[in-house]
Amino acid sequence: MFCAESLGAAAITQAFTRDLLGEYEYPEDRFVLTGDYALDTWDFYAAVNYIGSFQDTPDADFDGVLDFDTVTTRDVDAFVTLNLQANWTGFEGLTLSLGVENALDEEVPFAIGDGDADTFGYVQNIHNPKGRFAYGKATYRF
Repeated sequence: MFCAESLGAAAITQAFTRDLLGEYEYPEDRFVLTGDYALDTWDFYAAVNYIGSFQDTPDADFDGVLDFDTVTTRDVDAFVTLNLQANWTGFEGLTLSLGVENALDEEVPFAIGDGDADTFGYVQNIHNPKGRFAYGKATYRF
């Protein structure tokens, strides 16, 4: 019979928690830095998205058992993108926008992945493989 009192609080905490920072799909560092500037009828916006590096291949020998504690694998490189947008509000109720996502056309870092879902050479749950993408839109509010 399982008895929590016989294990002690430290053993229970260790059994149910684990620090995954830096492991597969858990980058240690991740941030978004944004800034905007307005001038008369113009608004400008920029965002830098940073996803830090983390270890690749959580199941290094593909035997169905995660190898976080026993194997150190290669690192998936950090990934940085820049998004830009400009808005013009020269007429009442009308906003015209032009923008570029991933303005520097950065490629996602290569990853072997988990051998199951990540078969395209990148970590699907963390990185977006879309390259530079420009867009425009018009919004009218009445």
